[in-house]
Amino acid sequence: MGVFLVDLRLEKKDKFLLNVLSFLVVMAFFGAVVFFISNSQLDIPQVRELVSVHSTLLLNMVGYPSTFEDKNLIVEFEKKDFSNGAVSKVIALSASEDPLIQKNGDVFIAVLAYTDESRAAIVNALEESDVKWGEEGPTIVMEFRDSNENQAVFRSSIVRECVGYISILAVIGLIVGYPFAGFRKKLFGLLIGVPLIYFANVVRITTIMMGVHDIGYWVFDLFHIFIWREGMILVSLGIWFFWTRMPDNGETNIE
Repeated sequence: MGVFLVDLRLEKKDKFLLNVLSFLVVMAFFGAVVFFISNSQLDIPQVRELVSVHSTLLLNMVGYPSTFEDKNLIVEFEKKDFSNGAVSKVIALSASEDPLIQKNGDVFIAVLAYTDESRAAIVNALEESDVKWGEEGPTIVMEFRDSNENQAVFRSSIVRECVGYISILAVIGLIVGYPFAGFRKKLFGLLIGVPLIYFANVVRITTIMMGVHDIGYWVFDLFHIFIWREGMILVSLGIWFFWTRMPDNGETNIE
């Protein structure tokens, strides 16, 4: 009898360790997927556009008039580009009346709107001047107050990292890899968790834009880099934690 109890305990311990190991393997797999996406050119423009549209709708719903532009270029300028006239030429060709130009060290990053007619001329001007230009993407446009309390136009370009794919993959990995839940509970968790993360990301973008509007552009990095980066981690873990507390009517992987 004593030998039987010892064997049973060892069996349960081994099964628990196996479940923990499988969970870690699944999380490692999704971590590898995130690493692959982050270091590749994989992009789905329709997703970025969808996030931009929903964020714009939410901003307008809460009383922050905003518009959506789906044709923009992200351009990097250097100091020498200002002196040789490349910047003014490109801006003049763009459809941006008040383009966003942000200084990042010795580099200036501009978000320029374009039309179907002006895109070719802008690209030619950029290539002739050797100015770097990157991904094209949707942009949310709204008015805000600058440091002198003057009204200005703020354009926030929605790039690939803005769609929240890291948080979505993290929640999927946590739910799929969790060994102490049955199939039905995992399916329910995915059907609820992924939309919640998507909505949380839309709220993230909306609150960043609201902060810029009410306080000024200087809060953009504070909200974007510090508050919401950790905030999305907490939201992801919170969704997963509350999901684990839910009752499971299906079969689990342990007895």
